[in-house]
Amino acid sequence: MVFVNPFTKILPDVWEAAMIERTDFDKAVTVYIDTRETKYAHITDALDLLGAKWERRKLDIGDSSFAVGDKDFSLSYIYERKASVDELYSNLMERSGNQTNRLEKELRCAARFVRATTLIVEGVPDMDAIANYIVPDWAMKAVPNRIRRDIGKPVHAFLTDWHNKHRTSFQVLCVADKADTARVMLDGFWRFYQSYRESIAPRKARQKK
Repeated sequence: MVFVNPFTKILPDVWEAAMIERTDFDKAVTVYIDTRETKYAHITDALDLLGAKWERRKLDIGDSSFAVGDKDFSLSYIYERKASVDELYSNLMERSGNQTNRLEKELRCAARFVRATTLIVEGVPDMDAIANYIVPDWAMKAVPNRIRRDIGKPVHAFLTDWHNKHRTSFQVLCVADKADTARVMLDGFWRFYQSYRESIAPRKARQKK
């Protein structure tokens, strides 16, 4: 699943107005980074360059979320972020006894309590790259007890199955260059916020009557 620019379907005559709204959004949004997250400097550095506010906060679910003004969306829309296919595979294999693996546990929790979840996978351009991912020779040698090289196949199978079961609330975004992760996150927050505004517009209209 490849990231799509949210403005590509906006008609030219409303493009300028949409960009003005997006500019206002980028100034008003605060991106939350969970306090348990590690190696997130590439995200916060990019947010600083983009002029977006961020803060470290212990989130109940997910690695990041956002707020606009006083409206907190941390239980409405979240990102789970994995830095590599290796990390995904590790989470998929991590379990105690017959218990659910760590990745499924995270996604089940999100599906139960959060309206929408996006899983960001860094270091790969698309889902095909995940399916075809092979552990490089140097990584196999670095960890002698590694058994499987084609770890992308089970990861792709799991993500595809999960997406098919949760089409309306779960998606995967692949980000080849982690320097783009912050921009991708902001674009997702923007789209969700737009949907939120559209959903409450009729109620606001009734209140004005």
